[in-house]
Amino acid sequence: MPLRSLHPSSDDQGIRPILRRGFEALVNLEEVVSVRDDLYLDATLASNMEEHVWTTYWPKLRRISLYNPDVDEALWASMAQLRDLELVIFSRAGPSYYQTPEWNIKQHWFEYLPDNQRKSQRLSVVFLGCAGENPDLRMFAASWKRLDPKNRLKIRNFTVQAPLVEAYNGDAWTWPHPPADLCQHWMTEKALDGTLWDDVQNKHEVWLRDPGTLR
Repeated sequence: MPLRSLHPSSDDQGIRPILRRGFEALVNLEEVVSVRDDLYLDATLASNMEEHVWTTYWPKLRRISLYNPDVDEALWASMAQLRDLELVIFSRAGPSYYQTPEWNIKQHWFEYLPDNQRKSQRLSVVFLGCAGENPDLRMFAASWKRLDPKNRLKIRNFTVQAPLVEAYNGDAWTWPHPPADLCQHWMTEKALDGTLWDDVQNKHEVWLRDPGTLR
């Protein structure tokens, strides 16, 4: 579903509020995969006044995969509301400043996690992208070990490697399909065959076969 095909500024017929209410009603969802979007369900232009649907209205959510979300402090604050959340995949995450020391995921997570959940809640966060796209997490290793010695919040990268064919030997801008398309193609296949969650938890990378012509 192309959630960004109709922006709130162009929604003259009030379609987006109806769409948002429909998603809000899915209160029993436990698993969600959004291949090409970060579940953009804002109904108005005041996006800072609207909470994420998936963190606010889906209390049973256990696993979710989002494409190109803004991974910031506000996101961790809203995620901390979900008691049953086990696994989150951020595919080609933003924003661009996420490799600075201030982007300290574990610090933000434990700041917002309720006191009665800090000793019991466990969560795996996976950053998925093509080679060279994922954040360098090594700068946080020492501080994370002190902050989370039992590694209750597991954070790791997963790399989607380009096909080992001549067409993908050069720079990414010369490839038949850009990194975004390759990641989305792999995510779609894995979501459809039911292996996405296991693959990202048990592997660190995958080598794509030549996808040929993508639709």
